[in-house]
Amino acid sequence: MSPPASTITAYSGILLDDAYKFYAAWRTAFEEAAVTAGFFSLYTNETYCPTCIETDAYTISQAKLQVDKIRNDAKYSTDGYAGDALEQRLTTFLDEYIAESLAALRVQAKAFLFNSLTPILQQVIGSHASPFTLWAALMARHEAGTRDPMILFASLTQLKYSEDISAETLFTTLDDQINLI
Repeated sequence: MSPPASTITAYSGILLDDAYKFYAAWRTAFEEAAVTAGFFSLYTNETYCPTCIETDAYTISQAKLQVDKIRNDAKYSTDGYAGDALEQRLTTFLDEYIAESLAALRVQAKAFLFNSLTPILQQVIGSHASPFTLWAALMARHEAGTRDPMILFASLTQLKYSEDISAETLFTTLDDQINLI
């Protein structure tokens, strides 16, 4: 039995570009959206399996057992329908169902994360197979980028004075950026 089909949740927030210009805003918006969609733990824990998948698998296996007993009542004492053989079939079903459901959820989580990136960044970082490795690569790229003088210079050139911010805030931000170099 296959896991139930589900719809893909679309990310609709700010996109992360290859220069990580709006990284802080993107990360805040993305993490909130990922938590709401139920994907965030898949990015931070490689072995994460939502309890709902295990609960669904168990519930379905119990229903299958009852249907099997009704359909094959006469065979339950013979032909491997009782004891260890039955337990093995149910264990196999549970393992397969959980693996299929988790694989489908990981595909959705990866697509959700991938769609939060600009096309250029998708090309640069898109070869990762799992949402966990894609997230790790994005975080590592950001950590490396914060020390890259060219990226820091690009972020410095984006600073502009406007009436919305005080001169003190502008200079504090400028000073923080320079200290990163």
